Amino acid sequence: MKKLLITLIATIAITLSSFPQTQGTMTFTFTQTAKTQGSCTANSSVIAVWVQDFSNGTLVKTRIRYVSTNHQTMLPYWANAACPSSSNATDALCDSTGNCGWGNALSNYSTPTAFGSKTIQWDGTDVNGNVVPDGTYKIYVESATYYPSGICNAAMALNFNTWVSLTKGPNFYTNSNPGNSLNITNWSIVWTPGTVTSLSDQSNKYEFLIYPNPSQGIFNIKSNSTIKNVKVLNILGETVYEDNAGTEILNLSNFNNGIYYISVNNKTQKIILNK
Repeated sequence: MKKLLITLIATIAITLSSFPQTQGTMTFTFTQTAKTQGSCTANSSVIAVWVQDFSNGTLVKTRIRYVSTNHQTMLPYWANAACPSSSNATDALCDSTGNCGWGNALSNYSTPTAFGSKTIQWDGTDVNGNVVPDGTYKIYVESATYYPSGICNAAMALNFNTWVSLTKGPNFYTNSNPGNSLNITNWSIVWTPGTVTSLSDQSNKYEFLIYPNPSQGIFNIKSNSTIKNVKVLNILGETVYEDNAGTEILNLSNFNNGIYYISVNNKTQKIILNK
């Protein structure tokens, strides 16, 4: 038992020294169409687009938010993700009047316009400017569109929210059909990796990377040296899987959810399995 405890402590200590983080750029494009109701066509909208951690739902960074003070309640999903603080919106793009965060609703004459194509970018950092760990993230879109007041029977045309997953890591990632929505078309999401850093060493030097992390089962291994031995350890330090064939892809789909440690050539990193 004492030997097992020492092994676990040593494993955790090694793990703390290397959490891979890849700098890069996400480019997310989509088209929002104006809905009609009889002879009426929506002419304005409020919208928010933000990045959210896939595993725990934490809001990472707001990318755009256009909403007037009169329509704050029309973005409930964004408000719930941002609470208790709205500071996550301070880096969002400004509206046409120069206001950031709370601003004007979009119209057919604003910049950007309420409807049509939009391009959103994210640099892989949180609200404090720190590069976030590699793994899977959700890109959320929430919007409410409105009909011309005094002309149509209904003031609000539609409120909706939808999301698409993004794998952030050292590899190029693209998805041109990430999801279906009656309100959003022409989806396209691209992750272009830049440099790789770690929490303990903000340089481009690393011994090996594991991605995505967290994962639903498939973990990729990228190493600067030849992979000779791969082990998977549970939180007790027990070896639950071992491979000596130089594998670069681990399938842990049959394992229970939780925290594991992957040892590659006797160097260890923590992974999270979340199916």
